[in-house]
Amino acid sequence: MPKPAATCIHLLLCTSLTLFSYSQDSQSLNGSVIGENVYVNAALGMKITLPGTWSILAPGPLRAQPPSDCRGPLCGNPEINLTLRSKANSSSRDSVFVAGYKLPFQYLDRNRYPLNKFAEVMLAGSMGGSSLAPIGTQSAIQLDGKPAFRLLAGKPGERSPKIIGYVSEANGYLLMLVLASPTSSPEALQSAIESMKLGASIHDPDALPRKVSKDDLVSRGFGFDDLERPMCEVTGSEGACHVEAFVAGEKAPSDEAAHTCTKLDKARYIGNCVQGKLEGVSLVIADGSAKQGKEAWLSYFLDGRIAYPALTSYFIGNPNFGVHENAVFYGCVYFGKWDASAQRCGRFTQIYGADIFTESNAQKLREGTFDFSHYRAKFLDFIQGDNISGKP
Repeated sequence: MPKPAATCIHLLLCTSLTLFSYSQDSQSLNGSVIGENVYVNAALGMKITLPGTWSILAPGPLRAQPPSDCRGPLCGNPEINLTLRSKANSSSRDSVFVAGYKLPFQYLDRNRYPLNKFAEVMLAGSMGGSSLAPIGTQSAIQLDGKPAFRLLAGKPGERSPKIIGYVSEANGYLLMLVLASPTSSPEALQSAIESMKLGASIHDPDALPRKVSKDDLVSRGFGFDDLERPMCEVTGSEGACHVEAFVAGEKAPSDEAAHTCTKLDKARYIGNCVQGKLEGVSLVIADGSAKQGKEAWLSYFLDGRIAYPALTSYFIGNPNFGVHENAVFYGCVYFGKWDASAQRCGRFTQIYGADIFTESNAQKLREGTFDFSHYRAKFLDFIQGDNISGKP
């Protein structure tokens, strides 16, 4: 497991809570407290009803760069980074630290990178050099139906915890929460954390991706395959999920694996899984035992079915972009060779903005650093915007 930067479970016992950096981007992802006791974070799909009254601490100064020997997805500062603190008029002075690391695609593969190994590094592994010691061992639990791990901690010799750490994941973020109740029992706060809403199951309208109907998509020029395809299991930001076997043949004159799950049995996704099926704007890295090469697909999924046309990028040869219609593929740009994006693919500039067809974006898709959240919002604005008329 890659070595993380100093993500300390004992942070909330320190007199200074400003070890982690904040930027304008991180503040926009940090959520808000509603009615003084409900914490909502749209990026995580999180809603926690807290005991007492709470506020988010003011941002601290920038933290130094991670050590030069730090490698892997936990290096540097988390994209989501905040501390919730109970107010002075509350019965106790409790705190909750929340950190969310946006994981590159390769680290969403739980066969290669099990969640419990991340938890070991982020929880027990971060206590070195502190005055804390684990109470018992790391235990597997669920947070709103999602896999998670919990570790109790206190000072050496203590049997009643003052700190409880959690690691889970939601919406492509590796999530760490640490609650601290230094002067009281943590039971009420623990109950609040373990009763939270997280990810796609949340019902707060401010914390859900906007719902798009089939009629909305059709009115903007999108459609679906008329044929019924097998449903295939893929893994990603919300665990196992199902999509239709949308990958067509790649061999001439025929490909027996076309529209079968062997084109997707190694696929990964970023998006929302609702009732076991991919739902909403999603990025799928199509890969499988019968797939000729990895290929990124960016589109809307409705009950696991992909909307066409879909923007794609093949991970073979020079960075590139193309478009899959229902039964037709055409290229938009093959960097270093030719660029027909304006002539062939103008609708996607209209949807995602003029910067979508950049070599940097094509490369980021391969590296797992593509700004999915930004382009998801662009897609939803296009589909639901009143200022756009007609088909793309």
